[in-house]
Amino acid sequence: MKDYYKILELEKSATLSDIKKSYRRLSKILHPDKETGSKEKFQELNGAYQTLSDPAKKQAYDSGVTYQTPSRPIINNINVRINWTLSDIKKGKTVSVKLTRAVVCKTCNGAGSKNASSITVCVSCNGNGKIHKAEKTPFGYMQVEYICNSCKGKGEINTDPCPTCKGEKVVTENKTETIIIPPNVIFPFLIKDKGHNTIWGNSDLIIHFNFQSSENIAFFNDFFLKEVNVNFFDALLGKEQLIKFGDATLKVNLPKEAKTDQRFRLPKAYCGIDVLILIKVDFPSISETKEYILNIFKEDVEILPSITKHINEQLK
Repeated sequence: MKDYYKILELEKSATLSDIKKSYRRLSKILHPDKETGSKEKFQELNGAYQTLSDPAKKQAYDSGVTYQTPSRPIINNINVRINWTLSDIKKGKTVSVKLTRAVVCKTCNGAGSKNASSITVCVSCNGNGKIHKAEKTPFGYMQVEYICNSCKGKGEINTDPCPTCKGEKVVTENKTETIIIPPNVIFPFLIKDKGHNTIWGNSDLIIHFNFQSSENIAFFNDFFLKEVNVNFFDALLGKEQLIKFGDATLKVNLPKEAKTDQRFRLPKAYCGIDVLILIKVDFPSISETKEYILNIFKEDVEILPSITKHINEQLK
């Protein structure tokens, strides 16, 4: 489900006046006739405005229930983000998440009214929730579909709505859920039937992870990326590198003459997830170079030309 508040650049506490002001401002920017405009973005903006500027549609949207047809409303999943570390991935964690969700109204048991006789089929749309009108366009008359204003897309009229849910059949509930997340999880974690709870069915709760690390590690799609500084002479001569990664130590065998921005993929190196090592070669100071060359000279004269060549390349 699209975040209409985000599209209109508003907080959920926005008033009707705020919604109208933001729509007017953004429509001037996103209109297809403008340089900054976009047909898709403009249509998206209009959809968000039509929902949030209508009190009944806004209430349904905020409660997590969106009417597609009168008989099959969409029950949206609830998405929550939490912070997640290497330690959490390896060990798993029990977390508490605060949810705002729709639940069946206990006053009317989801009927939406005090008695069944107060609910009748909407005569404006014949219970369809939508009205079709023929409108004149540059291409001739075309059938255009509108949400029925009489029933707000529900297909029914309620003359005596429940005082608690105002006829919506659901109410908003704030609840804290305790979720046990097992080890080796970093992709969205789905918990069935822990989202909205309505007379039309339940939705799911999906936990998303904001990966955090103090070791210059990032997570992309299906692998970790760690940037590692490597000594110039280790990169030149090729040498095994021991790399700290959380509570693990990874090994990378550098080939001779390894270069900055070379990447080395270690399959399933941490909790069954690939680790990509990106090396950055540290160029030594002149004094460090002299000292190293003198030491090498004592042991292996043949390697001097290779060292000289690479030093000259760096100094160009």
